[in-house]
Amino acid sequence: MANTIDLTFLGTSSAKPSITRSHSSLAVRINGTIWLFDAGEGIQRQLMYSTLKLGKINKVFITHMHGDHIYGLPGLVCTLTGALNPKNHMEMNGEKTNNDDELDEENNSCKDPETTPCLEIYGPEGLREYLRCALMYTYSRLPIYYRVHELILPKEEAKEIAEVYAGNKERQEFISLRENFRQQINKKENSLLHPDELLGENIQPDPDGYFRDLLQIEEKYNKGKNPNKKFKSNFIEGTIKVSASYIKHSVPTLGYVIEEQDLHGNINIELVKPALLRNKEALAKQGIKQPFSLIRNLKNGHKLDLPDGTSIIPEEVIIPTEQRKIVILGDTYNPSKIIPIAKNPTILVHEATNMYEGNEDGSEEAIQAAKEYQQEVMSRGHSTPEMAGAFAAKLNANTLILNHFSSRYASLNHPAIIQPKWEGKKEKEEEEEEEEEEEEEEKEEEDQKNKYSNNHVFKKEIKKLIKAFGYPYPKNPQKREFLSGQKRKKQQLNRKNKIIKVHKDQREKEIEEKEEKEKEKEKEKEKEKEKILTFDQENLLKDWEIMEKIRQKAASTFLPSPTHSPSPSPSNHIILADDFLQVECNRRKNNKEKDKEKGKNKENKNKTEDDNMQTNSEGSNNSNDKNLNAIPLYMAWDQTLI
Repeated sequence: MANTIDLTFLGTSSAKPSITRSHSSLAVRINGTIWLFDAGEGIQRQLMYSTLKLGKINKVFITHMHGDHIYGLPGLVCTLTGALNPKNHMEMNGEKTNNDDELDEENNSCKDPETTPCLEIYGPEGLREYLRCALMYTYSRLPIYYRVHELILPKEEAKEIAEVYAGNKERQEFISLRENFRQQINKKENSLLHPDELLGENIQPDPDGYFRDLLQIEEKYNKGKNPNKKFKSNFIEGTIKVSASYIKHSVPTLGYVIEEQDLHGNINIELVKPALLRNKEALAKQGIKQPFSLIRNLKNGHKLDLPDGTSIIPEEVIIPTEQRKIVILGDTYNPSKIIPIAKNPTILVHEATNMYEGNEDGSEEAIQAAKEYQQEVMSRGHSTPEMAGAFAAKLNANTLILNHFSSRYASLNHPAIIQPKWEGKKEKEEEEEEEEEEEEEEKEEEDQKNKYSNNHVFKKEIKKLIKAFGYPYPKNPQKREFLSGQKRKKQQLNRKNKIIKVHKDQREKEIEEKEEKEKEKEKEKEKEKEKILTFDQENLLKDWEIMEKIRQKAASTFLPSPTHSPSPSPSNHIILADDFLQVECNRRKNNKEKDKEKGKNKENKNKTEDDNMQTNSEGSNNSNDKNLNAIPLYMAWDQTLI
């Protein structure tokens, strides 16, 4: 059965956390079982926010002993052991225990190491004492056991680290003080075991300095045990191998390699089906009613002899599957030691703590300044994006995931940034003022319309209108016939109505023109506002530009091989890690299988449909080829965000 593998980044910051990034931690989920790599401060809270289940975590791998990678381990161990406690699962399922307080503090000493689950922890030297002291001094008792396996630093690498810092007296004094402290703790090693601790192994490296297949150590502890099926973890250990190597950093640091092994490929049913159907009746006489049940024997590597004399060899029928490999590096400025066991990985997780942000006009001064900055970053034990891309090219990696960013590099998908707008007091006051101004304008318009109904103003307005329209009073009025009083009143009213209508029409036109002008002004203001970014938008754009620059710098030195992907752009194979980013580790499809699928689809279609759909199919095929090896992302920030 094929393994399902995905990665979840729980923390992507270096040294100190930021608003959008937590301390370093990474979870690898294989068939539902979860292995954690590093446990920085705040790891428990990050797990609560994620989609991961605490009860599925049964192994923890630590890269090095810096605080931003292990400060969350003691609390995490207490939480994980509680999640793995069999009593919790029994209570959830409604099962009864012998006593209500079966696993109280009084009965913790009655735990049976043969049947009680154990949390396995791997890491560098000093991890066992650190965790033991933290649990002892905090009065912590655990419902199950834990065991720490330390990977012993090779002598040659210990000498190299000592030579690098030979001139630093303060560091030498601190290291000697640290060694004296360890010796005092380890004087009585057996008597200083935590009550819930099982003594782990001191794993020695191979002659060439590598730690191959670490999980073999657990076989001797699991022999003869028959734990509850819920807590079995060996169903993936036969197909997954974990190796390790020390890499260069300011302190002893490990890099881990997770690799699939001994996977059975898929049976090419087209080669097997005719032979099985041809021998169906003969196999039925032998008691095999379903001939396709024999495919299991082929998958297990057994040769299949049929009654008609045909023999099917597994090697000729099984299509080999790709052995996926994930390389997870701790902090490093030179991980070249791990290359022999980490070549051709599907995913490489590499740190990119700092990036040169100075002048890059191509001049000698700019090039020299960039080199000096890189040397400064390396002196602190870290890498730049260019260094990560170059190492990915050395390993011939398919996908590079940049991790462990400085706290000044923001994450663009964090809830601290993506949140609804908050309406402050100033915004509310401005809205109220605008409403009051609109009400005043409406009142003025109504007053102007109604003022012409007043008799005392009417005469003055009539004179103004007559002068405005070019009808002045004549100096020598013409003689006219005397009219009756009623007719005279009618004429006066008609004149009034005509003048009022003319004035109203003119006034309405003026009001409409003003409204149109105001609308145009508002539209222009809105356009100007769209052009002018707010303070938050400017910061978001700057953060996006910085993170995209990190990606492009890594892409300048990372050129994925054409065997991995036909995509010409290396930036398509570079992912910038964010907190809660999930990445699926999928196998690549063979080109032969794709050609067969295309051929079948073409045979089923009519010629007329082929002619009409040819352009669409070509476009879709091209897009699929571009994203041939694209790894599905969940909650990853997009380079086309703005």
